[in-house]
Amino acid sequence: MSETPFTHIPIALAGDSFCILAPTHYIRNGNGDFEYLGDRPPGKWHAHGHFSRNIMILEGYQVKTVRVWKPRWLDPKTCTTCHSRPPDEMGRISVCALIFFLILQGLLDSAKGVHTYEPALKGLCGRVSPRTIQRWLSRMVPQAPAVMQDCRRAVINRCEPRPVERLFPQGLSPPETIRLKKWKNPDKIAILWQGFTILQRGASECHTPVAILLAEARRRLADEKPQWM
Repeated sequence: MSETPFTHIPIALAGDSFCILAPTHYIRNGNGDFEYLGDRPPGKWHAHGHFSRNIMILEGYQVKTVRVWKPRWLDPKTCTTCHSRPPDEMGRISVCALIFFLILQGLLDSAKGVHTYEPALKGLCGRVSPRTIQRWLSRMVPQAPAVMQDCRRAVINRCEPRPVERLFPQGLSPPETIRLKKWKNPDKIAILWQGFTILQRGASECHTPVAILLAEARRRLADEKPQWM
């Protein structure tokens, strides 16, 4: 494939989703489905089967829809249930965290609006409607400071003992596209761009796939639920 998600990131760093890259978190069945190996919640929860959902992922720079099975847990005292959510699952959104990131970062980097910009990977063209992308962005903007800190912390953990500031010797000022567009919340849009840019440049510097850093940014501790959205 000739196209790359970002021209300054080696193609090997951004091609596959987390479920492909993390065999300690997922098992791939013979039919192509993925089983997420979630941890049992603290307390006396009993295994209560699995349930599934379809998620859009990237594998070999190709967009695919796969079925992901997640473990369900039962509290016998209250008869309530819960499930283990993968760190690359974006709530009720039907794309993985890597595709979510590529689409939003591509929009923030573009000089065009949501209706006219083209995703960096051709396979993503037309996969998500402009209205849906607008909803994603509007839900992310209020969380921009937390997102930026999560991305920065994930890169710091990978780059230690080297200071993360070394990645940005000239600072991290938003591009003209951020300043010229008429965003409703330009300050938080700029912060969100900074967080995503820290993540993508950190992936190149740390030789770590973007999908791995995204999972670590969204879920820093084993007992934490995934953040964002």
